[in-house]
Amino acid sequence: MDRIRAQVRAHPVAFFVGLTLVLSWAGWLPGALTARGWVPSIFPDLAVLGGIGPAVAAVTVSAVTEGRSSVGQLFRPLLWGRASPLWYALVPGLWMVVATLAAAAVSAAPFPERLVVWFAWPAFLFWFVGSCVANVWEEIGWRGFALPRLAERWGDLLASVWLGLVGFVWHLPLLLDPRSSMSQLPWPLQAVFLVGMAVLLTWVYRGTRGSLVFVTAFHALSNAVALGMVHASLFVSSYPVVVGSVGVSAVLVVLRYGHWRFGASGKAVRSVEEGS
Repeated sequence: MDRIRAQVRAHPVAFFVGLTLVLSWAGWLPGALTARGWVPSIFPDLAVLGGIGPAVAAVTVSAVTEGRSSVGQLFRPLLWGRASPLWYALVPGLWMVVATLAAAAVSAAPFPERLVVWFAWPAFLFWFVGSCVANVWEEIGWRGFALPRLAERWGDLLASVWLGLVGFVWHLPLLLDPRSSMSQLPWPLQAVFLVGMAVLLTWVYRGTRGSLVFVTAFHALSNAVALGMVHASLFVSSYPVVVGSVGVSAVLVVLRYGHWRFGASGKAVRSVEEGS
């Protein structure tokens, strides 16, 4: 047991990713294989385990490497909702721009009616809140646990690209599941989108001094916009526009800040994480 604990302490992110994949795939993969008719329907429905896998893995690895007291550090950034007023506009504003571009590119309705036709606005708040509840468990793991450790060694850009690619692997059961809207999308575009999203999420994380509130909101807004596309039967046709918008935004972030830190210094973020 001591040997295992020593290995986890030496490679915490590797063990976090491995445990996340085991947990999430255990939740998602049986359903995907059953939906494709590749295995009989003999496994219990554990789909909820897929979404909470990163948080469970982060809590487990943190407890092993730093003790139980460190677990609270993972959840503390969920209480940090203060940031520059600019971020209160940037976080929803970017996705409203993406939604507008997607609607303008593929909707047959005349502009400006496109946004009204394309978006089921009364349902958008419901989608957003539901996505926040689902996505917060991901962000506790990916941005709350993995990103600070990777970025300290590699810098923000390389850490973000790595997390985006790992995120693609993590989503594979959903890409294989015909019941998931993600299964309708080209895999190369999905990989580009997830890497671009990882860069933008790191940018939000740095700019809000490590707040998982803003990070979760940004992530949830992306899913709410996607649900709007699905609702209007424009999910597949508008996806290249979304990927292009996210990719260009990510490139602009890197050009603006460089590859090492996207905004706030690492020292500033660490001081917030330590509760100072």
